[in-house]
Amino acid sequence: MTPKACWRRCPPASQPIHAREQEARMTEPSTARLAPEIPFPPYAYRPGRHPHPKRDAAGHMHDCVELRPLLPAPDAWPRELGHLFAVDLFNHGYWWEAHEAWESYWHGATIGTPEHHTLQALIQFAALLLKLEASSHEAADALRRNALMHLEAAISHPRTRGSHVLGFDLVVLATLVSTASATVPQVTLPAPRS
Repeated sequence: MTPKACWRRCPPASQPIHAREQEARMTEPSTARLAPEIPFPPYAYRPGRHPHPKRDAAGHMHDCVELRPLLPAPDAWPRELGHLFAVDLFNHGYWWEAHEAWESYWHGATIGTPEHHTLQALIQFAALLLKLEASSHEAADALRRNALMHLEAAISHPRTRGSHVLGFDLVVLATLVSTASATVPQVTLPAPRS
């Protein structure tokens, strides 16, 4: 049996978009794509509403081979296609998928570096938004505290130039994490800059 292609490698027409998902996308506010050449998955995973992307045979990442990307040089993150795609996923409400995309970089990052802390904060921020949407406020608060702790560690790291890591202004990112709420679930990350 041949494993099906990952949504990350498929052209948009290779997997059907469910009518409700397509309709929701048409009514969402427009956010410019940073990596438009990579198609979005057919759905933004939400526990209990969609098949689990990896564990369920109907999931959009089931039977996919996960590749671990090489970490770019610290000043190359704003041009790293996989990172830009993770920002696209996040900005369009694919929080679980953004979490997975950043986690693939996080696994390769050296523990304690500004990149490792910032990736951990982004992963926790994506999970925070999922928990807020699910009204799991206690879990969301714990994720918020942890994300802010990692951002503070990245900001105070001696190797951090100014407050920028992965192309993000960490002070702006900390403000977004601090102010994310269930009443304003859509958060847009700024495009990474050099």
